[in-house]
Amino acid sequence: MERILEDLSTATLTAAIKANLFAWYEYQGCSPVADRRNGPPLAWVLTPVQHPFLNNVLHTQLTPETADRAISDALAYFRSRGVTDVTWWVELDSQPADLAERLMAHGLTYTEGGPGMAADLLALHEEGSASPDLIIEAVADKAGFRLWIEAFG
Repeated sequence: MERILEDLSTATLTAAIKANLFAWYEYQGCSPVADRRNGPPLAWVLTPVQHPFLNNVLHTQLTPETADRAISDALAYFRSRGVTDVTWWVELDSQPADLAERLMAHGLTYTEGGPGMAADLLALHEEGSASPDLIIEAVADKAGFRLWIEAFG
């Protein structure tokens, strides 16, 4: 986010959480091992890690006439890259309007979105301290990345 939110309404926080999440996905796409496409008609980020949280179709703008073929082609492309675990986001502005039903007809399953989290930082108390056992470090190897994915999941 480029600004500090002052409006903490549900609608504003929901939009900010989604924008932050999608910006993180797009950042993943900067990796030299990632495949990032910024359509239209499709925008996605794919990684070589088999986890649906790390492989995402973020935006879909298809016509009813082209949707089924584009979905089929995209799924075939993902499989050709070794990506079998993918999340395909269906948002209010996704097109066509029946995108969710079309995706399920192509074998995808519907999963309710997870919770978003936000906190009014000005309302937090500064008492207390971190555990003396807490270590914060950058992930430097595959083993560390696997631990990060496990904790993140």
